[in-house]
Amino acid sequence: MEILQNIWLGVTNYWRLVAEISILSVAFYYTLKFFRGTRGWPMVVALLGLIGATLFCAALKLTVLSALLTSLFGFSAVAVLVIFQPELRRLLAGLGNLTFFASLREQRENIEVIIQAVERLSEARIGALIAIEQATHLQDIVESGIIVDCEASPMTEQEPLQSCSEG
Repeated sequence: MEILQNIWLGVTNYWRLVAEISILSVAFYYTLKFFRGTRGWPMVVALLGLIGATLFCAALKLTVLSALLTSLFGFSAVAVLVIFQPELRRLLAGLGNLTFFASLREQRENIEVIIQAVERLSEARIGALIAIEQATHLQDIVESGIIVDCEASPMTEQEPLQSCSEG
């Protein structure tokens, strides 16, 4: 019986480790994905380079360099908050708007709406600039623009442009 308890304890500890590593991996991936394409991305790369250099110095037992790099990380907590303030603000603001269940059907519908709007604008010989967010985040540009709170349809895509071109 004691053998079965030891096996069960080993299995539960193993799965607990797998779950923790999986959760941390996913969190690390989405954090990097969030910062990629922003103005803070070069800072993320530099920070990862400093972490790598610190681990490298510790592995080679370079005590002076390791101590200097480790003490640098004591100050980096405040620096990270200051440097990544716009990204952190956007992250916290967007936590309530997470779309875990966004389906391909919704994406396809949005693309079809844009295509219909472009066709109508083309027929009316009206030019337009449409920006679609992909790898580079457009949040800074969006925040400087005019917010239109409505469902996407070919008419809503066309109406703001017509009112701007007529004025």
